[in-house]
Amino acid sequence: MEKIFLKDYQKPHFQILNLNLEFQVYDNYVLVTQKSQYQLQELKPIFLNGVDQEIQELFFSNRNSSDLVLPFTVEKKDNGLTFHPTTKDFDLKIKTKINPYANKSLEGLYASKNFLVTQCEAEGFRKISFFPDRPDIMTLYTVSIEADLKKFPVLLSNGNRTEQKILSSTRHRVTWSDPWKKPCYLFALFAGDVDVLQSHYTTRSGKTVNLEIYSEKGKSTRCEHAMASLKRSMKWDEDKFDREYDLSEYMIVAIDDFNAGAMENKGLNIFNSRLILADSMTATDSDFFDIESVVAHEYFHNWTGNRITLRDWFQLSLKEGLTVFRDQEFSADMTEKGIQRVRDVDLLKNRQFPEDAGPNAHPVRPESCYSVDNFFTPTIYEKGAEVIRMMQNILGKRQFKIAMARYFKKYDGQAITTDDYRTTILDESGHDSSLFLNWYQKPGTPKVSIADSWHEDLKTYSLRLSQLNDAFEIPIFIDLFDTKGKKLDLEAPFVKTNSDGQKLILLNTTSIEITWKGLDQRPVVSLLRNFSAPVQIIWNRPQEDYYFLALNDDDTFNRNESLQLYLLNAFKNLYNQFVLENRQEARQTLKPLSRLLDAILQNDSLEEKVKAKLFGFPSQSVIMQFMGFLDAVGFSKTESTMKEYLGQALKPILQKRVQDLNLQLTQLEKKSDIYDQDIAAKRELKMNLTDILISAASEPYDYETKNFTSTLFQFSSRMRILKGVERKQEIINFHTVWKHEPLVLNKWLQTIALGNHPETFETIQWICNQGYFNAENPNQVYSLLRNFGNNLFYFHQNNTHYDFFLEKLADIDAFNPQVAARLATCLQVVGNLSEEKKNYLAKAINKMTAAGKLSRNSFEVLSKLS
Repeated sequence: MEKIFLKDYQKPHFQILNLNLEFQVYDNYVLVTQKSQYQLQELKPIFLNGVDQEIQELFFSNRNSSDLVLPFTVEKKDNGLTFHPTTKDFDLKIKTKINPYANKSLEGLYASKNFLVTQCEAEGFRKISFFPDRPDIMTLYTVSIEADLKKFPVLLSNGNRTEQKILSSTRHRVTWSDPWKKPCYLFALFAGDVDVLQSHYTTRSGKTVNLEIYSEKGKSTRCEHAMASLKRSMKWDEDKFDREYDLSEYMIVAIDDFNAGAMENKGLNIFNSRLILADSMTATDSDFFDIESVVAHEYFHNWTGNRITLRDWFQLSLKEGLTVFRDQEFSADMTEKGIQRVRDVDLLKNRQFPEDAGPNAHPVRPESCYSVDNFFTPTIYEKGAEVIRMMQNILGKRQFKIAMARYFKKYDGQAITTDDYRTTILDESGHDSSLFLNWYQKPGTPKVSIADSWHEDLKTYSLRLSQLNDAFEIPIFIDLFDTKGKKLDLEAPFVKTNSDGQKLILLNTTSIEITWKGLDQRPVVSLLRNFSAPVQIIWNRPQEDYYFLALNDDDTFNRNESLQLYLLNAFKNLYNQFVLENRQEARQTLKPLSRLLDAILQNDSLEEKVKAKLFGFPSQSVIMQFMGFLDAVGFSKTESTMKEYLGQALKPILQKRVQDLNLQLTQLEKKSDIYDQDIAAKRELKMNLTDILISAASEPYDYETKNFTSTLFQFSSRMRILKGVERKQEIINFHTVWKHEPLVLNKWLQTIALGNHPETFETIQWICNQGYFNAENPNQVYSLLRNFGNNLFYFHQNNTHYDFFLEKLADIDAFNPQVAARLATCLQVVGNLSEEKKNYLAKAINKMTAAGKLSRNSFEVLSKLS
């Protein structure tokens, strides 16, 4: 397989002035007629990408006389065709036949249930029509769709509806025109018989925008939260970045079969239904939050991705990193800002840090790949967002907003690079970004070593910060507290403020030392506040500092981070005691932790939404990273022992709080079933406290509820306790009740896959054998197989789990390489495994890669793991 390299990029020597697409939809096939106008700067061959198409008609004609056919030479290849023009201005007409009903890759035009829908990012358009499938070819689209009036009464595409026509008693046609140039990856089409939720939004300038969300029959009421989220997003972008919507219609379509979460096609977003449909009876609180976030993300792409797009796929973070940052800022404004920052960094640490530390590490702007589909990674998205955030941290929000306005004005309507963005934001704001460039070019998570010293006689306190590997430019927010929890307002060299007045250390050398003078006692440092840079801090710090900050830090993120570090150190001590078989000493190490958690729980000044986060146990991924290796059996035992001890030590107060929360929730849920953040926080706190109690008491703490978040948690709790026939019957009963709700069944599969029960693997096999699992549906694949692969403390206990997982991956790779490659990333923790497990996995993976049957997508991921 040949790699693709950024260095080989060549600017196109032509442009396409406009593109006319005509779709004729029939029962077994679709005819696609493309008419496009080319204008060349040079007389050189042009390659058109195209696969899985049958050419019906192809000719080139004179621009001024369509009857005058031009005799261009055409060479057909497996992945497209090359033609050799003899004039610089000409028209192309090509008619092809495609079969979307047999397209299981879910790329290009494909069938989802009784609908036809497209997904063109990154390279799906080549399955629709022969075209230069690259993002720097932008043109104006006019699209006509002709189909059966009864089967496909709704026909949608990008832009504005310009014509609707009944052709006969059985067929009709709708024409769409998009006034904004776009690359082909943003093309979209939908045909089906669906319901629609309609509303409107009036922009700041007074323009009315029609809003429409399409969904399966009978489910339009479940789109109301998404509609409200869309309106909040539109208002927020006007207020924060002065960005108004630029078409008269904004449409969203929800479908069940979709490889990703959603797609920002201009004016016609295609969404995975799990990120649109929600009500209190079938969706969790997390679903409601995710819907608001992703609806906002896709809307914000209108300016950061659509109006300004990327030159080539190596620049993907230009739009994705920036838009993730924007949706994070939006979500922060919709809730408590520190809580949102905890969510952001949890995602980063759980998904991106392991990627940065593993064999598939790559820069935010990669240099090479086998398949551009594999660029849609946590590094491009989440780390890319952190890179944008660091620019804002350096400049301050006020100056950053000015820089963003300059960026929008300068590059509107263009396909550009991350270098264009970086220099516009930083250099044109007076900040030299030459060192900052390393954030785009170098893979891995930077490590910063900290050493501190307190000189009581001199009344000075010093911090030495050292970068351990390559030098980066790292903005580090900092504050100091006295022992009573009062913030100290002291000046020191290297501590500056940005335009918002935030105290900032800009670490841009190998090391610096900062000294504060005139102190009566050793201060406690709150470092990297709000996680101001995506780095790992290495500091052999007194545990008393973390204890203090968990109780006193006014930065919500750092308060939570300090508690997490205190928990992780307690976990490490407990694990080491187990290894040494010091069972009595092991439990003694947890006493200070139980006192800390008790103090937090009884602190009435803390919001419940903050307490809910504070009582979230570190994830398995974070524990693995902290420990530096993965002992699945040992870590599982340590985690359960730790929770069991805490459940027993804190039992009276935990029971009291759970009982109080159950009573409150019973009353609140009876009053209203509308999603509410404060009520959701109570449920989250209740679930986290119950999780600890169950570990000690082995009994669920249920209450009467119709709220699906609580229903699912109660099912999950029983799954931890029940065994054998009782357990299987509980699983069957849940399926029987919810078998007509695919989104609920996704949660059912997820709950089973994430279990740490001895029967978990047996249950997963049984589900597959009983026909409860559909490998052609990405949601089900992610819910069952990806969650199983990410269930680190269970999945890596037995080699038979690897055999099962790789067999399923190979099966899926045969028809959906994108989904298979995403599954493969579950194995990127291989470097943390024991030698025996590394060798076993390497042998199994080598056998797969050597067979030559894998797609480019899966080969690229798996070949690096062995």
